[in-house]
Amino acid sequence: MTPDEQLRMLAQLVDHMSTNTDTLLLIDTLYQQILWGAFSGLPDALFRDRLKILHTLLCTEERVSASVAGRLSDVADVQMAKVVVNELHAVLYVKDDQVLWYHTSFPDFMFAQERSRFSFPQVTDSRIVDMSCDEPAHHARLTHSCFSIMKSDLRFNICDLPSSFLLDSEVPDFNHRIQKNIGNILQYSCQYWVQQAAPDDHDSLRTKIAEFLHVQVLFWIEVMNLLGSRAQCNILLQNAREWVLPMGNLMLPHRLELIPVHQVKNKGSSDLALHLTEAANFATYFGASPAAQSTPHIYISSLTTWLRDSTMSQMWKSQFSRGPSFKQIRGDHTVPLLTVQHKDWVRSVAFSGDGTRIVSGSDDNSVRVWDASTGAELTRLNGHTDYVNSVAFSSDGTRVVSGSYDKSVRVWDASTGVELMRLNGRAG
Repeated sequence: MTPDEQLRMLAQLVDHMSTNTDTLLLIDTLYQQILWGAFSGLPDALFRDRLKILHTLLCTEERVSASVAGRLSDVADVQMAKVVVNELHAVLYVKDDQVLWYHTSFPDFMFAQERSRFSFPQVTDSRIVDMSCDEPAHHARLTHSCFSIMKSDLRFNICDLPSSFLLDSEVPDFNHRIQKNIGNILQYSCQYWVQQAAPDDHDSLRTKIAEFLHVQVLFWIEVMNLLGSRAQCNILLQNAREWVLPMGNLMLPHRLELIPVHQVKNKGSSDLALHLTEAANFATYFGASPAAQSTPHIYISSLTTWLRDSTMSQMWKSQFSRGPSFKQIRGDHTVPLLTVQHKDWVRSVAFSGDGTRIVSGSDDNSVRVWDASTGAELTRLNGHTDYVNSVAFSSDGTRVVSGSYDKSVRVWDASTGVELMRLNGRAG
């Protein structure tokens, strides 16, 4: 039977599942029989490893290959994942090297303990078998796996780029170097270590994050830049900051602001939160600069000029003692994280509510939206005929409002730049 035929049959079977108790019982019985056929008779250790792989396939943030699922599951034999997929061919299939399921009713079944905890009284061993997936708990396990993989695989100059005098685009075999040195499992770990975290797993993650910040965070930013994902670095690190803060009524300020230590009861959490914020700011400082066009310059240029007298700065620079150094002569030097430019004076700026974008209004009559992590111009809103002296995002970030000396207030689509509304004032 082809995958399309199986999909159609399952779709017919669950078409009325939400309103038909008999159909729900039938689909549960079907899935229980499929699972029992694939897992019965296995020794306990093998049973647990295979079930762990199945849960991983269901919980990853994007669909992955069997080999990636095996590595994320931290089992001794990563090839076991291919066996699991083959044994569960009635509910799983492979397309473009990604393991998919025929119908969403299968993960729904696996995530519901009351449905995927069952027994088969007709067999000699009639014990209760719990094959359900505790989604938050498994996400926490995947987070630890991502940290372990990054600790094992990340390294300085991971793609062995030959020279800092070349832009990445000028390296002849650049894409081949990425494919060779940054495998799918490392790509997944680098891109999803934050998303996989469970909200109740804060304590166990603090040590992992502290170790990660020691030097691996620089290697991680290097990889994200090579993958063209540097804009995500600030966002992911700021999200990680929210993990380590005590839960409760603490209101987080704007993403690019530091949290005053007196606002956080747990001193260890506050220190780690501040360190994560500095790492996020450094990622922006590098990603929004010309240095990002040549990845080795994360160390040669950006780290060297990151003139912050902090524990993190000193720790990072101590790992690269042979690099160039600049001595601060006098005064307190504050390094801008990024710079964006209009053709004329800038009269107004504002952050989006989530801190990912900046909107600016200028005497060049334009309103522009920028990526707050890289400084890239995302949208230019043209239409005003005089200086733009005020701008703001809507609360949901989908619209921009601007006011101009041309006596108009205009509302724009923040993504497309389309003018949605114009409010004209009166002269005099």
